[in-house]
Amino acid sequence: MVRSLPSKTTLPPTILPEREMIRIRGGKIGMVFQDPLTSRDPLMRVGDQVVETIMAHKDVTREEAEEEAKPEEVEEAPPEVPARAPSVRELWRMGVGSWAQSALVHAVNSSGTVFVTCFDLSYNPVWIVGKGASDFWTLLVSGSTVSAARLNTPAWGYQFPGIVSAAVGLDESVFVYMASSGLLVNFLHGVERWKAPIANLAGIGASLMDVAQNESGLSCLSFMADRVKLVAMVGPSPSWAVALSPEEMPGPVKVGGDGTVYMAAGTQSGASKVLAFRGGSLLWSHQVGDMVMKMAPAPSGELYVVTTSGVLRLGPGGVREVEAPPQPSGVLVGSDGILYLADFGGGLRAVRGGRVLWEATLPAPVTEMAQAPDGSIFAVLDQTFAEGDRWFGLASIRPGTSP
Repeated sequence: MVRSLPSKTTLPPTILPEREMIRIRGGKIGMVFQDPLTSRDPLMRVGDQVVETIMAHKDVTREEAEEEAKPEEVEEAPPEVPARAPSVRELWRMGVGSWAQSALVHAVNSSGTVFVTCFDLSYNPVWIVGKGASDFWTLLVSGSTVSAARLNTPAWGYQFPGIVSAAVGLDESVFVYMASSGLLVNFLHGVERWKAPIANLAGIGASLMDVAQNESGLSCLSFMADRVKLVAMVGPSPSWAVALSPEEMPGPVKVGGDGTVYMAAGTQSGASKVLAFRGGSLLWSHQVGDMVMKMAPAPSGELYVVTTSGVLRLGPGGVREVEAPPQPSGVLVGSDGILYLADFGGGLRAVRGGRVLWEATLPAPVTEMAQAPDGSIFAVLDQTFAEGDRWFGLASIRPGTSP
């Protein structure tokens, strides 16, 4: 509640006894604090604090709590000491805050790490910005400003009934899904373009997770409810829909120039696979093992995938490893078929037919790449420092040249 209420606001005292409040705090509402002094005990190991959280909110013995904490503890703990700054504290704080499987997790002063973890845990994040902390917001799509305004004078606004989820398309339009009614609304620069009732396809109570488009006007939206659902549309008209198994979670979605829709799906165990659809029919499905981070369709009909352990080329014929730099961070296939591979060390290389055309070292890791209509490649640079500060940059590569 810090700085989120007017200065003269008063709150009534707690009407429930402390014993009842403990049940609500852990069983229904989890808390994640940014300040390490209020979120952890430096004299206790992370595992001990996790066990303490489980025992406080579940009727289990210490041995049972230790056993329950083991798989999560391994997942949250970094393998090397240098990897612990700055986001690892947020990772395990998110783990502690979500161990009780609360209906709501309140993350104070959260960051992108918490945001990503929310999706891994199938939470739907809602941003609440403290009054006076942030009064100017900018929405960027592929490096271009879509909307920028102060909170008290927004560029555009729309009032929705009930809970909604949204995603931004390649054409800069915003897709908004109303969970209670199953109505999908599309906006472009604040102007409503169309509405489509798709409750029978996406499901009542579903959340819109991602949207992918191609230049032919095909939009493919992924939803998460009781199971992952993929809905393909041309404007307000649904073309087809498919559903994955209940235990699978949605990953990135891409649409190729030929209309092939690619979707990554993972499970709680960490296993991932990539599926290819066309016209609602499954073309192929391949297990890739590690978590899928990025995908890039190629004009040849193949798909390049960046996982946590390398780069793969997928197609009807199977899965092949691609020679790539260590710790790959991004992949892009240009309209001319050139393959661009980036890594977390700031490296960027262009490859054609297995031959490296050029290599370059940029001042920061590349997190996103996109191609402009004139063939230029733009790379987003993102550097996070030990103190938690971040620096962003943009590199431009002209056609046929290196950066």
